[in-house]
Amino acid sequence: MYLAFVSLIAGIFTAFTPCVLPILPIMLAGEVGDAKDTYKVFRIILSLCISIIICTLVLKYSTIFIGISPTYLRLFSGVILMLVGTAIFFPYAWATIITRLTIRNTIQGLSRKLLIKTVPTYRDYALGATLGPIFSSCSPTYFVIVATVLPSNLTRGILYLTIYCIGLAFSLYIISIFGESLIRYLNSNKIMEKITTKSIALLLFITGISIIFGYDSYIEKQIPTSATLSKVEGALLENMKKSVTIPSPQQINGTTSQVKSENRITKKNALIPIVNNVKPVLQSVINSTNGMTFTPELSGISGYLNTHEQITIADALSKNKVIVVYFWTFGCINCKRALPSLNDLYTKYHSKGLEVIGVHTPEFAYEKVQTNIQDAMNKLGVEFPVVMDNDYSTWKSFDNNYWPRKYIIVPTGEIIYEHAGEGAYSEIENIVANIVNK
Repeated sequence: MYLAFVSLIAGIFTAFTPCVLPILPIMLAGEVGDAKDTYKVFRIILSLCISIIICTLVLKYSTIFIGISPTYLRLFSGVILMLVGTAIFFPYAWATIITRLTIRNTIQGLSRKLLIKTVPTYRDYALGATLGPIFSSCSPTYFVIVATVLPSNLTRGILYLTIYCIGLAFSLYIISIFGESLIRYLNSNKIMEKITTKSIALLLFITGISIIFGYDSYIEKQIPTSATLSKVEGALLENMKKSVTIPSPQQINGTTSQVKSENRITKKNALIPIVNNVKPVLQSVINSTNGMTFTPELSGISGYLNTHEQITIADALSKNKVIVVYFWTFGCINCKRALPSLNDLYTKYHSKGLEVIGVHTPEFAYEKVQTNIQDAMNKLGVEFPVVMDNDYSTWKSFDNNYWPRKYIIVPTGEIIYEHAGEGAYSEIENIVANIVNK
C-alpha cells in the first residue's frame, strides 16, 4: 500500500502547484451566495474529484474523443465557466432565462427569488465538473498511475487515482477555508459584498476565456513549481521503486525481465570522446552489462514529425552522434516547461554531432492523433524530430514510468545519464557540451 500513501501525498501537493491555477477562481466562487450553505464547497470539490476520475478513465481508454481536438475540450470547459460567471454577475436575468428554458411543470410555483436560491446548488456541481476534461496534473505520481498502474490493473489504478483525488480534495478544502476568510473580510458591508461578488464573477469569466485560448497554460509555464515539493515527491517515488513492485513494462507485455530499476542507469562523468566506433548492436530492452547500460532501439513507431526520413538510434550512433532521447506528451505541463531547454540544446549542438529525438508517448487517447500532436508542436515551437510512440512500445523498452524523461546516449550505445521530471537543464547541457566539443 506504499503507492497508496504516495498517491495521497501527491494529491495534497498538487493543490499547491501551478496546475491548479484554473481551480482557484472556482474555489472563490464557491464562497459566493448563501453564507449558511456550509455544503457548497463540498459540492464543488466532490464534483471536481469525480469529474477528474471519470475523465481520466474516459480519455485514457475510450476512443470517443480520439478524433476530437483538445481545443474543443477547452472550449467546453471555458464556455461553462463563462456561463457560470454570467449567472453570478446577473443573477435575476439568469434566473429569468432558466425559468423560460425549463419545463413549466418543473418550475411552476417557484418565485424568482426561490429559483435564485436553488440555482447555486446546480451551479456548484457544474463548477466542479467543468475542469475534469482539461485537468492537467503536475504530479509524476499521477503519471505513474495513468501510464503504468491503470494499464496493468484497472482496479488498483482506480483505487490509487481515487486516493490521489482524496489528497487533492483535502488540500482544496484547506484552501477554501482561507478563501472563506478572505471573502468574509471583503464583505464588510452590502456595497463591498456586491463588489466582491461581481469581481469573482468577472474572474470566472476571464478564467473561461483564458482556458479557451490557452492563456492559462502559458501562465502555468511561467510559474515555477515548488522545488521542495518536487524533491519530496521524487524521493518518495524513488523509495517506492525499492520498497514495492510496480508492474514493469516487460511484465505488462507478458515477459519477466528481472533487471532491477535502481541499477539500470549508470551515471558518470560524460567526458567520453567520440570515436569511429563499429555500429553498435542495440539491445531489445534496457540491458546492463559490466556496469554499463545500453540503449534499446526505437520500436512501434507510428509516425515521424519534423523530419522527412525515418529515424533510428542505430543510424544516429553509426554517425558518431550523441543522442538525447526525450519522452514527452503534449498535454503534460511539465513536458512543456522542459521543451525550451531541448530546443536550445538542439540549436546549439546539432551541427556538432547531437541528435535530439522526442518520443511522444500519449497520456490520453486524443494525444495519439498526429494532427493534434503537430498542432501542439507548432504552438510550442518544437524544433527537433519527434516520433509517435502510440502503443508505448519504445516507452516500455526503455522501462520508463514518467513524463518527461531524458536519456543521454553516447556513440557506443551506452546510456550514461537519465533524468526524470523538470530541471537539470544546465547539467544536461554540460554533459553534451563536454562530449561534442572534444
